Amino acid sequence: MASADVMGAYLDAELHDFTLIKFTDEVVDILCSMNPAWDKLVIIENGTKVLYLRLLKALYGCAQSALLWYELFSTTLQEN
Repeated sequence: MASADVMGAYLDAELHDFTLIKFTDEVVDILCSMNPAWDKLVIIENGTKVLYLRLLKALYGCAQSALLWYELFSTTLQEN
């Protein structure tokens, strides 16, 4: 038996469903400092800065992420 860790594995699996992620407070400021184009997407909800972004890649914690990565991994092994 052997085990391995694939760093950034989920980042290779693309999401096919429309999935939004909600950022609030200080995280919004950090993200907008990294990409100023997102400033125009920030809204205020109950006095809190909120930024909604669409996920294009699988993210740890999403229900379908593990399945998507497994499908990518197993398909890649079968092709090789």
